[in-house]
Amino acid sequence: MISAIGNSLKRAHHSQRGMTLLELLLVLLIIGLLSAAAVLTLPSDSGERDMRQLSERMVAFFRYARQEAVFSGTTHGILWQGGKPLLVKRSTSGWDIQSDSRLESLQSAAGQYAMFLERSQKLLDLSQDYQTPQILFTNDGQVSPFTLIIRGPQGKELSLNDSLTLEQAE
Repeated sequence: MISAIGNSLKRAHHSQRGMTLLELLLVLLIIGLLSAAAVLTLPSDSGERDMRQLSERMVAFFRYARQEAVFSGTTHGILWQGGKPLLVKRSTSGWDIQSDSRLESLQSAAGQYAMFLERSQKLLDLSQDYQTPQILFTNDGQVSPFTLIIRGPQGKELSLNDSLTLEQAE
C-alpha cells in the first residue's frame, strides 16, 4: 500500500510541470502579432493633431499681438523670417522685433510646416525672409485682411483668417 501511494505522488508531481521555453516564445509571438494587427487597424492622424494644435497656437499668437497693439497704443505686426513668425512693434526707426521666450516653441513648431499667406488675392510663400510685416494689428484693434494657410503632411491644410478663427480648408 505504501508503495502504491508513493508512486501516485511521483506521477502527480511530474504531470504538473510548467511551460517549455518554446511554448512561451510561441505565446509571445502570437501576442506580438495580435498587437501589431491592432495598431495597424487604428486610425492614423498623420500629424493632423500636431498641425491643428499649431493652428490653435497661431490664433492665440495673433490675438496676443492684437492685444499688445491695443494696450501699448502702437501698431504691431507679424513678420516671417526663416519660416518663423516674429512679433514686431512699430517704432520711429522702423520695425523692432519683440523677443519673448514664450514664443520660441511656437516659432520652432511653425518652422516645420509650409505656410502661405493670401492677401489681396496674392499668395506669399512664408518660407522666404521679409523685411516688413505681412500682418498688421493697429492700436484700435483692427487687423489687416489675410488668410494664413498651413499645409501639413499629405497635403492637408488648415487656414486662419483676419477674424482670428480656425477653419478647415477643403
